[in-house]
Amino acid sequence: MKIDIFAFFLPRVIQLFIFFYWSNIVLPNLDAQDNASFAEQNTACSYLMNIISLYILIMDIPRLLAAPKLYVKSVTSFVNLTVLFLILINSVD
Repeated sequence: MKIDIFAFFLPRVIQLFIFFYWSNIVLPNLDAQDNASFAEQNTACSYLMNIISLYILIMDIPRLLAAPKLYVKSVTSFVNLTVLFLILINSVD
């Protein structure tokens, strides 16, 4: 149970908070006059979100290899992968 919390749940919660901070605070203030600090925060948030997304994708590989048919048919897996790819696409752009 502890491994599920630390390996799967906690990174997703951290990523959610970083995404919330990035999309609601950093992005709207990028065009402000003091944009140097927000530009640095934008870079840091993007890197952190991408690292966490890649970590979660790597952690899903054993689940995919263990039961590929169940993994592909699972709606939860599809939603998780879709969210990760959307975050990757938005933060890289």
